[in-house]
Amino acid sequence: MHAIQLAIASAVLMSGAMILWASMARPLGLLDRPDGIRKQHSGAIPLVGGPALLTVLAITGLALPSAFVEWRLISIAAVTTLIGSLDDRYDLSALLRLVIQLLLGTLVVVFAGYTLVDLGRIAANGAVFELGPIGPWITIAAIAAAMNAFNMLDGTDGQAAGVALIALTGLIVASALAGSAPPHLLIVTAGALPIFLLFNMAGAAGRLPKSFLGDSGAMLLGLIVGTSLVSGAQGDQAYIKPVTALWLAALPLFDTFFVMGYRTMQGRSPLSADRNHVHHLLADHGLSRPQALAAVLTGSTSLALVGLAMEFANVPDAWSFLSLVVAFIGYVGAAVSGHRRRPVVASHEAPAQPQAAR
Repeated sequence: MHAIQLAIASAVLMSGAMILWASMARPLGLLDRPDGIRKQHSGAIPLVGGPALLTVLAITGLALPSAFVEWRLISIAAVTTLIGSLDDRYDLSALLRLVIQLLLGTLVVVFAGYTLVDLGRIAANGAVFELGPIGPWITIAAIAAAMNAFNMLDGTDGQAAGVALIALTGLIVASALAGSAPPHLLIVTAGALPIFLLFNMAGAAGRLPKSFLGDSGAMLLGLIVGTSLVSGAQGDQAYIKPVTALWLAALPLFDTFFVMGYRTMQGRSPLSADRNHVHHLLADHGLSRPQALAAVLTGSTSLALVGLAMEFANVPDAWSFLSLVVAFIGYVGAAVSGHRRRPVVASHEAPAQPQAAR
């Protein structure tokens, strides 16, 4: 099946899957209810983005030649979605969620065979930075970080799915320019996400059943983006440099590292909940939700484009990596400044006990 046809089929299937799972959300207990603090939406919203996307991955996989479908990874995706749905239903602790994410990362390495071998030529002398025996451990940590990053980013309509779509589109473009066939997982997810965004954002107008990603959807997107970046940057079939993979996921990584570091410096658990993410800062400085979303997506797109431009301009890896570090330092500086000039401070801290790593 041609990539465009597969993307269209995925979009059609996602439409049906979203309606189906939204109708099942109440009996399954997959509803997000407002709490008046961090959850300020109206009414109980179905948390079905993850199950719907998994359904599309499975159906399209059955319709394609088995050699084209990453069935081991889809199996891990099913486990991820199930655990995420249990989290949506029963609100697992942040520490337990992190342990689960590390175990899922272990499955990616041991069962699916995705492993980081090197970080490219980021050393100053141009030599390949080999990871050796620590490669699998770094891969596990990277996959867990990706799942946690998208879970943290899922704090306002369209944000986590939009950033994931930008990263996946960047991978598809890079794959096409390199003359490689985009993997099934990339095409299907990129085709399905615009439909989810319609339900997530346009659903507020009452024309569609408004739905959220939920922890199941955010963790699933983190798994897909993380493994796609690893597979695209490693091995004989690699079509991007490892440092370019970092550029494609730069904004969620920047946000995660900054927020967890900020919490630690305040003497709190890095897994505690608060309102210190990029979208919270933008909103507290007067941006409306659509404006904050546009700013986040613009920033994510800009970082991805810079990385791709350096990739295809054959900029040395070391210079690309240094530029990424400079960008992160700039992000930290802007975020710290935003915190200091924040109009309201006291109301942004979460309860003392860890809740969700967001």
